[in-house]
Amino acid sequence: MIRTAGPGDRAALRALAERCWDLEPLDRPGLVDLLLDRPGQRPDLVLVADDGAGLLIADAHEGTGYLDAIAVDPARRRRGIGRALIAEVERRLATFATTRLSIGGHPWYYAWPGIDERYTAALRLAEHAGYAAARVIENMTVTLAGRGPAPAVPPGWTVRRAMRGDAEALDAFVRALFPEPWPREAARALARPAPSAFVAYHGSKLAGFACHNVYRTGWFGPIGTAEAARGQGIGAVLLGHCLDDLAAAGLPTVEIVWIGPADFYARTVDARPGRRFVHLTKELA
Repeated sequence: MIRTAGPGDRAALRALAERCWDLEPLDRPGLVDLLLDRPGQRPDLVLVADDGAGLLIADAHEGTGYLDAIAVDPARRRRGIGRALIAEVERRLATFATTRLSIGGHPWYYAWPGIDERYTAALRLAEHAGYAAARVIENMTVTLAGRGPAPAVPPGWTVRRAMRGDAEALDAFVRALFPEPWPREAARALARPAPSAFVAYHGSKLAGFACHNVYRTGWFGPIGTAEAARGQGIGAVLLGHCLDDLAAAGLPTVEIVWIGPADFYARTVDARPGRRFVHLTKELA
């Protein structure tokens, strides 16, 4: 009943995502494409059940196996499909020298930071399979309607959309000051046909950046500035430029993903508490 998905299954998996992931406001099928098309995705870690009744997309990275997406057709639930998918992918991940399993917290491409608390059936399934909550990851939500323009740029600074010519400086800046996967995420934002990264220069020196739509439309982050740039309002300017970009695309709201300084976002753009995701883990026997 469980097999490796093939190229011919993509349409069925996209249709399943549309039926199952009802909390996602934009392009549910595109989340399947995001994971299937990410660099290094192993075909044998993409499973399909009953020719489209269920799917599971997993990955292995530095000793950890990640269960990145699972879906079971609402009409076929409570028949053991989800449990069978998890059991089979765990068996396969055991052959990759993985010692730990994780749902959420993936440091590479991800569609969610964990399981949204409101996907209660998925949470129950994970808990019954032996996964335990490790932490809760929070998003914040910004309403774009009625927002004013981005703050003014301080004298001596330039803030603009990143260009291909910024690639080397942006990569060096992010790698020097911030952790993985931020360098890869900044590069992904820069590589879009219309780059979804903004940069801040003090004179000729790059001192800040911000990105949106890295993995998902309408999601903001990461953002970072050099120590010397802090306290000058550059973070607020970068954030404002990204939100202006998203408002121009017609989005009503933006999610600030995997938040750090919640007070900064609340004070700067009136961000409110948003989605909460449970990151779960399990030790592999």
